[in-house]
Amino acid sequence: MKTRLFVVAFLLVVSSFLPNCGVYASMINYGVYKVMASITDNGMHVVSTQIDSKTPGMGSTSASAYVADSYGAVSSSWSISPLTANEAQVNINTFYQAPASDAYSSAGQAGEVHFNYHSDTAFTVNYYWDLTWGINDPCEFLNLNFFGQQIKLRIYDSMGNYRDWWVPQNYNRWYPYTGNYAGSTSFNLGSGDWLFIVYTSGSNSRWAGQWESISGNVYLDFDGGSRFFDHVDFNDDGIVNLADYSFFAQTWLLSAGQAGYLEVCDLVNDDVIDLNDLLIFLEYWLD
Repeated sequence: MKTRLFVVAFLLVVSSFLPNCGVYASMINYGVYKVMASITDNGMHVVSTQIDSKTPGMGSTSASAYVADSYGAVSSSWSISPLTANEAQVNINTFYQAPASDAYSSAGQAGEVHFNYHSDTAFTVNYYWDLTWGINDPCEFLNLNFFGQQIKLRIYDSMGNYRDWWVPQNYNRWYPYTGNYAGSTSFNLGSGDWLFIVYTSGSNSRWAGQWESISGNVYLDFDGGSRFFDHVDFNDDGIVNLADYSFFAQTWLLSAGQAGYLEVCDLVNDDVIDLNDLLIFLEYWLD
């Protein structure tokens, strides 16, 4: 017992002479700011709108908006799940149903989430997205204008200067009626106080009886970690195995613009699926 007390006392004395090397980095606060849903008639007049507004920085973890009338229905919901002091997940779900009796209508939705982050040193932010969409008509294509094209990350510094980043960057690419889009990007930032805003604002039109849905997650990793970086569990069954390889293999050596090319398999984001992507895939084999 005396030996233990001596060791503790010795360590306390030694630590008192050590320089203070602690570095503070953490999310100060976070919150859903606003979610909106609206329906527009054929004459482009807004006929129904709902907005769920929150107070920024008050820690509101979810918000949702829903409208439905003779011109259709649209819903949008956002939620936040802080994973650690340096990681957060934003879950987003949207759904739009055109009326059966009308030629077409338009839907609008918007959402916004705020994160305040402070770091005493320079740091790297990794930003990830993993979205799934579906349309009930296999003859239709999705240009992601309703949602995915307009996912934005806005970064403010303490002086009020900001930069925007859009996901995805290819505005003219059309996607099949169902699928998945995943990817990532990184930002190197200096020390200080930063405000990160994940937001979207989009609209789309559908013909009578059609619906579309887009859902998924975006992630912010403020300490440069990589555990969300690569999404290779393509069927989301919790393991990377032969089923995922079969999905990956069907796109082998295809380039962006070619029939059968799937951007989700382009793990290095260079518009071609080749050995570089396969090597990343194999890193997760049977995980």
